[in-house]
Amino acid sequence: MEKQHESDGDLALSLKEHTVDDAPISASLAPDQSEEPLDGASAELIQIPVETVEKITRQVMLAVRHEFHSGPMPSPKQLTQYNDALPGTALIIRDEFIANGQHTRICETTALRGAIEKDKRAQWMAFVLVLVGMSFAGGVRDFV
Repeated sequence: MEKQHESDGDLALSLKEHTVDDAPISASLAPDQSEEPLDGASAELIQIPVETVEKITRQVMLAVRHEFHSGPMPSPKQLTQYNDALPGTALIIRDEFIANGQHTRICETTALRGAIEKDKRAQWMAFVLVLVGMSFAGGVRDFV
């Protein structure tokens, strides 16, 4: 089924709806339809004002905007969106971020202190072994 409407300021949108195997709907902007419909398909022209097409185009162009944020916390915009969805969420996220930072610093400090103590212990053991070795060497010399 084909309908064609022509008027000033209007643009014809050709829709082919495929009914076989639930195929997707394809759309093309065309002032006239010269193709034959496929088997099991029907074609229909819909009249859409140019202003409407321009408005839809602007909305689609606005919808295809890319935002990028890198960091340990969500961006301020995302925090606002979280807070709008569930009041108090932004504070929970901030407090969790602060607590995680404190925990990380405590773990790093504990690991560093442990490494320092291990090094001290190794140095004392080496000192004692050197003294024992020297005293053993001195004692052996007395027997020879």
